Amino acid sequence: MEYDFDIAVIGSGAGGATAADALARAGKSVVVLERGRSSDEIVSHRTEADVFLKKTPYDDRDVEVNGVCTRVMMGGVTGGGTAVFGGAMTRPLPDDFSPGKYYGDRIPRDIWEWPVQWNEYLPYLDQAERVCKVSTLKSPQHSDDHSQISPFLPMARVNEWLLERSKSRGFHLERLPLAIDPAMCLHCDQCAGFPCPTGARFSGHRLLKSCQREGFSVDLRTMTEAIRFVKLPHQSAVDHLKLLDRRTGNRFALRARRYILAAGAIGSPLLLLNSGATHPQTGRNYMFHLSPVVAGLFANRTEGDRTFVKQLCTYDFYFGTLDCPEKMGIVQSLPVPGPELLARQGLGFIPLRARNLIRSRMLPFAGIVEDLPRPENRVQAGPNGKAVLNHEFTDFDRRRGSALATAMKTMLRSGGALMCVGRNSSPREHVGHQCGTLRFGKSPSSAACDPSCRLFEFPDVFVADGSFFPTSLGVGPSLLIAANALRIADLIQRDL
Repeated sequence: MEYDFDIAVIGSGAGGATAADALARAGKSVVVLERGRSSDEIVSHRTEADVFLKKTPYDDRDVEVNGVCTRVMMGGVTGGGTAVFGGAMTRPLPDDFSPGKYYGDRIPRDIWEWPVQWNEYLPYLDQAERVCKVSTLKSPQHSDDHSQISPFLPMARVNEWLLERSKSRGFHLERLPLAIDPAMCLHCDQCAGFPCPTGARFSGHRLLKSCQREGFSVDLRTMTEAIRFVKLPHQSAVDHLKLLDRRTGNRFALRARRYILAAGAIGSPLLLLNSGATHPQTGRNYMFHLSPVVAGLFANRTEGDRTFVKQLCTYDFYFGTLDCPEKMGIVQSLPVPGPELLARQGLGFIPLRARNLIRSRMLPFAGIVEDLPRPENRVQAGPNGKAVLNHEFTDFDRRRGSALATAMKTMLRSGGALMCVGRNSSPREHVGHQCGTLRFGKSPSSAACDPSCRLFEFPDVFVADGSFFPTSLGVGPSLLIAANALRIADLIQRDL
């Protein structure tokens, strides 16, 4: 059989772009297939309405979410989620890979331990931080030889003050690891949701463009949608991948020696289901973190309406609070929401000048609650191949979210907040930190892919996005996705 490329990568986010970059640098011919437009075609720093109403940089497909059609807020341009994420790339802790000790009978025995443990990921986490240029310092969860890779952004004054004051009151805030280059950063007050205008924030798009500029063989094809994998009768290997040119409407085929599936925890299982996948785990156990948000309002200006303030995090509540000693996750600061978003969150009756006054004295924090996998939370293929998503948090998830919100309010008040406001759940179209729909494991009876992230049903296809997660971790998934993509790149090189 003649092949068009050694590797075809479907999706250009944290997993797809990182794997493509590594394999191209190893001498392989690589094509990256992205159904969205180039990030360069999106005018950066549009209005909030373009982001939250028109959803310009987000996926343009309708998704049926719990019976209601909507456009979910997942990256829809080159770079995928990394085109619009907030830049935080945080390491998971070793105990994240042994969830059974915390959840017991709440999760199946088959996923009490991840098939690949933290120490095996450690060199790839180090490598991923270098590739993504993450500003981070040595800490207990890092390897012994790890040190700061790139400089931090200058600390906003409110964060310096909060760091000092919280320490004196028994809280342990620290710098949030960010994949943002201070030399290029404009210190925008609203970073997440917008493609970065200077390329200061890491994205899969920038990584692939850099790889091309350096002369490596990576072909980035935008507006090119993967329709289905095609197998010949009585064969397990993929014969070719059917594609659609979204600009012309033409359909064509492409052959590669190996395929890397990195279209996201909704897009990846959807492609497999539309390809005739019958594995019972395909699309099951869809997860995304329950993330309570609490905003502290201060007497003095925080300058969150003028500059970048997403710079702090704490592990204090990772394994629970005094009121709820159950595993939760990290807490990290957020950019201050813009006036349009504040209006969408219920403050539209307040005049614009008053909303801007509130913004100038606000500092928000978000908690991450590791939601548990449930088979009934799933992605299915509906009519015409459209994604049908069902997801509900459990009472256990919600109880931990409420407890974490209470703890965050206590922390902010100790830091000087006069009052705190917040919410305990996300809007329907929010799908940040999605994972779990093609989880890996040692047996096809409980997992869709093996420990090398090779699909049991499609043995020449590897999963490189967050779909492979058996559980959702206590941190955002981007750094581990990138690390796992580097691991997969090594495995594929040996496989070939």
